Amino acid sequence: MPCLFRRDTKVSARKIRVLITQLTTERMDAIHTGTAPNDLATKIMTTADPETGETFEIEEMVDQVAIFFLAGHETSGSALAWALYLMACYPEWQEKVTDEAQVLTSDQFGLIFKLRILRDVFRGTLRLYPPVPMMVREASCPEQFRDREVKVGS
Repeated sequence: MPCLFRRDTKVSARKIRVLITQLTTERMDAIHTGTAPNDLATKIMTTADPETGETFEIEEMVDQVAIFFLAGHETSGSALAWALYLMACYPEWQEKVTDEAQVLTSDQFGLIFKLRILRDVFRGTLRLYPPVPMMVREASCPEQFRDREVKVGS
């Protein structure tokens, strides 16, 4: 079926894709000149497929970055929105999180893992409103996956 979008949605998508293409091309150039930082993007772009020995072409990398961009943006935003909603519904928990966070100063961000109430709020949020619901798949034909045989119906 055709997917109908507003004109400005397509324009925005093209702008994002142009920007990602520009950044990807610049990173590829930096990789070739040996000036690229040693980060995840460089590792993804330089790690060869173990079966084919090939690395991503620019267009393939643009697709991957677009997926990371959209998935990371949407899932994080959804989780945060639901957490804020739940704290608004339960002001006593909002107070507990606020009180717990008061003990940290801006130079102690590394201690955020000690905020146990906040952790529990986010875990509860993810349990109630997971941004990515579980999807179950069933093999319709025999397959080999990572040196394992997958039977029909698995």
